[in-house]
Amino acid sequence: MQENISSSLKKRNYLIVSGSERSSSSGYALALLMVFLASSLLIATSMSLILSTNGTSYIANSASSAACDQIANAAFDAAQTDILSKLSNATTVDTSYRYPNSGTNSVSIPAYPSSGSTIFAGTYYVTASKVRGYTYILNATIAVNGTKKTVSKLIQLSSAPPFYHGALLVYSLRKIVPSYAGNAVNVTCNNHIGGGITANIGFDSKGNLDLSALRSCLSARLPGDVVTPVLAYGLRKIVSSYNGYALKIRRSSDGNTQDIGFDSLGNLDTAALKSWVLTSSAYIDTWYDQSGNGKNMTQITPGNQPMIVSNGTLQTINNLPTVYFDGSNDYMANTGLGGSLITGSAATAVTVAQNTSATSNSSDFTALHRSSCSTYSWDCTGAWASLGMIDPTTSEGIGTYYAQNHSGNYVNSGSILGTTPFVGSALLNGTAMNIYLYNSTAYSGSAASSITVSLSPDQAYLGTEGQGSGVSSYRYKGNLSEAVYYNSALSTSNRNEIERNSGLYYGIPYFNDGFVNTWYDQSGNGYNATQSTSSYKPQVVFVGSLASGNGKLSPGIYFDGIDNYLSTSSSSAWPSGNSARTMNAVFQPTKATWYVLFGWGTKSTGNYSSLMDGSSNSLKLWGYNQDLESNFTPSVNNAHSATVVFTGASNSIYIDGSLKGTRTYSLNTTSNTALIIGTDSTSGTYHQGSEAEILVYPSALSSSQLTALTSNQSSYYGQ
Repeated sequence: MQENISSSLKKRNYLIVSGSERSSSSGYALALLMVFLASSLLIATSMSLILSTNGTSYIANSASSAACDQIANAAFDAAQTDILSKLSNATTVDTSYRYPNSGTNSVSIPAYPSSGSTIFAGTYYVTASKVRGYTYILNATIAVNGTKKTVSKLIQLSSAPPFYHGALLVYSLRKIVPSYAGNAVNVTCNNHIGGGITANIGFDSKGNLDLSALRSCLSARLPGDVVTPVLAYGLRKIVSSYNGYALKIRRSSDGNTQDIGFDSLGNLDTAALKSWVLTSSAYIDTWYDQSGNGKNMTQITPGNQPMIVSNGTLQTINNLPTVYFDGSNDYMANTGLGGSLITGSAATAVTVAQNTSATSNSSDFTALHRSSCSTYSWDCTGAWASLGMIDPTTSEGIGTYYAQNHSGNYVNSGSILGTTPFVGSALLNGTAMNIYLYNSTAYSGSAASSITVSLSPDQAYLGTEGQGSGVSSYRYKGNLSEAVYYNSALSTSNRNEIERNSGLYYGIPYFNDGFVNTWYDQSGNGYNATQSTSSYKPQVVFVGSLASGNGKLSPGIYFDGIDNYLSTSSSSAWPSGNSARTMNAVFQPTKATWYVLFGWGTKSTGNYSSLMDGSSNSLKLWGYNQDLESNFTPSVNNAHSATVVFTGASNSIYIDGSLKGTRTYSLNTTSNTALIIGTDSTSGTYHQGSEAEILVYPSALSSSQLTALTSNQSSYYGQ
């Protein structure tokens, strides 16, 4: 297929002048021609050009020759990329510009369409002249079969190069480089309570850290998916395959009842709940069993029903739905277990609850009972899992969690819980009874005596315990969100995974630390920062919360100030000697003095290059006795952007985009060392706080580039 070459090339926004072939159909093309006539060497050629249907150009009747169009495309693409790089590194592009700096570049093209083989097409070099702003005319001198010609193109860069362009390395928990296709970090979740799941965490569709993937790493499976439960009551999906409702609620205004299910994410459908209840209160008529055994908890007496909505306000634990038992009348029961669901001498119960009474609370919040007993569940042979809170007037004190079965066999935590939400587990393994508690700390204990039981409960209670063939008068005062029973002594790893999942969901502080193995470099240069020693790893999730550089949902990486750090391999790529450089970090300190954000080199006079805060409480470039003080004290628990721009002769330091200090001096930074984040080269001074972003450039950024960088960070991190 042949096409008028002049119109074809005009589509590509540049002009070929070759004998009689030229375009004059637009004003700017004519202007280009005038520039071309004034500055370019014209060598006419009688070659006719054929443009193939796939956009590849060839010389007519010469399969071994190359078309100017193909070479021009390669020349202009390469030169434009080079100009962007030079502009981002504060290099002036004017009439002295030439690409390559000397000689020529070669281009190969397909021998003929769809051949799969290439042939040498010709060579080019490019010069440029600046029109204004970021508008340039590029002149490509092309050699084809010994014949030269010049092709010109007007390029208009839409704006200044992006702030990250030309960076030697880019670390961030947001996607800074749009073309980057990798992950943000590699993390290991929950090392300290088992599990140790390792995963790459990337970015969501908006370029923020993928919190969904992070949560999945922290605890991938629901409690009912780890091990199949025999009883499962919850205000979210406990078993992923469960297709029923969560609750049947009664509306106080008219006594009507309504089933409430789950939303698309498996959470309680609070939108449906609120829209039906409006400003009334809502009480639990039925709490459905998700195990598949159909052992629902019920309470048909309105005055004994626990509450989920109070006058239009949802009852919550850490802003998530919970069921409130009033400590006077409220309880729920299932008296038809049948005695065969939990048998033998081993079982596990996992609960999420919150004691709300600071003066009096003495009852089980969940209990399994044997109706043939003449006494309470805790003293009933064949019953178990009387789990509750002890009256503070007793020796155990407020916040005591206990598990008890019969004949005085019990284990209790002592006064550690107070009124904070917690995950509590009780486990019988055939010889001993154990409890495990997690709120802001962890507790475990076991019964002192040997326990051998034969379980056969036929009743289950929430908010109280059984007594004889009926119900005890004791009532629990507090919130209950989950109660899940297993007919086995769960392994430590399975129990930990279930506890982690519940702890993560309900925001229990002790759970869900995410330790950083690798902080990936987005620059494309592959300078990833890593840590292989478990105790030295910083965290992206710290005691249940995202480590934040600014208090927003934009997380940072938290360094403990004791021994946490990340490190690259040794590299000669870092700016060394007295070469120009720009160093930038977004960080939030939690300690006022003596910390290193990142750096490289060796600790001798002038041989180091790092951002740190010293004994003077002033952030500075630390060159090891060749320093530049900012005279700025970063605010503890506030985010800041710090940037050092070193030209090779003078040094400037900026905090949150404002100049804080300048100095003229030389550096002699040691080459071929590791870049270390969170400490110095000899691991003596550690950063306590979080770091959200680090960029290093092998050049001194211009004032406009610096403004673009710090303005972007300020906008994102809210400094």
